[in-house]
Amino acid sequence: MNKPNQNIQPIRVRAVVSVSGMARAVGLSRSRFWDHVRRGTFCKPEYSPTTKRPFYTAEAQEAIITARETGIGCNGEYVVFYERSAVRTPPEQMPTRNGIGDTTVHHGSDLATRLCEVGLVVTADQVQEAIAICFPNGTTGHGETAVLRAINRYLRRPSGAR
Repeated sequence: MNKPNQNIQPIRVRAVVSVSGMARAVGLSRSRFWDHVRRGTFCKPEYSPTTKRPFYTAEAQEAIITARETGIGCNGEYVVFYERSAVRTPPEQMPTRNGIGDTTVHHGSDLATRLCEVGLVVTADQVQEAIAICFPNGTTGHGETAVLRAINRYLRRPSGAR
């Protein structure tokens, strides 16, 4: 028995729906949805004669929903829809002393793991050193994305530029 896709919202077929609405209904981004339209996995939309906007009728919506649920495209070919990964929990933060006063610093090994995911091989010690240089007053008030970006840029610099 198939597990229900957790990314797909309950689908309510309407008389007409926009491409964005149809993409959202089947749990895909618009660009990924258009990829499937180009391949023939999903049927092409109709266009309004007055506004030229693409839309899907109720019959087309049913065909796309069936293709998404069964894995057999509107063109009769098999298609595998990859499921998105589970939502990530934010990395733990450890309070430590960093230069001036007590500040919150992201745990070095967590950041090292995240940096390895983007192809940068580093140790927790290298990350802690980069945090101390890039954020001498600590990382409080800086989001994880900003911290990762700054550390990534710092560690990717040629060794003579440090």
